Amino acid sequence: MDLILGPWADTHLEGLSDDRISQYEQLLEENDQDLLGWMLGQHPIPDGPLAPLTAEIATFARARFGN
Repeated sequence: MDLILGPWADTHLEGLSDDRISQYEQLLEENDQDLLGWMLGQHPIPDGPLAPLTAEIATFARARFGN
C-alpha cells in the first residue's frame, strides 16, 4: 500500500482541507488487504464517507500502474 498511498499523498496532501486530511488518516486505519482490493478494482469500494476519497486514490493508482 505504500506504493499507492505514498505517491498519492506526495502529490495531493499539501492542498487538502483539514476534513480531507482527516478522511485520509481514517483510510490509513483500514486493513491493507481491503485497501489493495479496492485500489485495484478487485472488490467494490464500500459505501460510506470514505468512498469518494478511496475512489479518487484508486483512480490515481490505476493510472500510475497502467490498469
